[in-house]
Amino acid sequence: MNLTVHPGGPLRGCVRVLGDKSISHRALLLAALADGDSHIANFLPSGDCLATLACVRALGVEVTSIPSALLRAGPGPSPYEGTAFVVHGRGLHGLRPPAAPLDCARSGTTMRLLAGILAGQPFSSTLTGDRQLLRRPMRRIAEPLRSMGAEIETAGGHAPLTIRGRRLHGHEHTLAVAPAQAEGRGRVAARGPDLCAPAAQRRGAAGGRAGARLP
Repeated sequence: MNLTVHPGGPLRGCVRVLGDKSISHRALLLAALADGDSHIANFLPSGDCLATLACVRALGVEVTSIPSALLRAGPGPSPYEGTAFVVHGRGLHGLRPPAAPLDCARSGTTMRLLAGILAGQPFSSTLTGDRQLLRRPMRRIAEPLRSMGAEIETAGGHAPLTIRGRRLHGHEHTLAVAPAQAEGRGRVAARGPDLCAPAAQRRGAAGGRAGARLP
């Protein structure tokens, strides 16, 4: 089959680009752990990110929706509506014990990142999810955190994860693989500069803007 493509004219206009899922997760969690209010614009309202939002609220963090937030799509005058929140951060040690197991739905990112946060909190918690998530391996998440002093129980290497929060210590850990979630979980669990992990500039930049010290 022959296909002839003729050049068209220049493209003009505004395109609405949805928020990034990885950054939406991390921006919300960093804001929850920060002191004071944080404004998150263009949050991606996907099922995974909404699972993180529900878990954050279950940990006592107040998140106020701003459904009519106007965001600008570039230098032009055309605004568009996006999903935005004000997160009233409770500080690193200000989260509250959840009244029930935290439901991560199908979001492995939610479970992995929250495991790192909850491992260092002064209370016990359980992370669970739907049937699909409960089949995914979690040993590679639990073992590095245990090497930092975390107390985590798995169901035969899978979720649900039962976490008894305690004070953690720095640890240098070499990852067998380098998934973004493993890096993120280590970063949010670290208490000092002794944890070494590969850098992911796009996600790490969010932590840097929130005042985090990243290697």
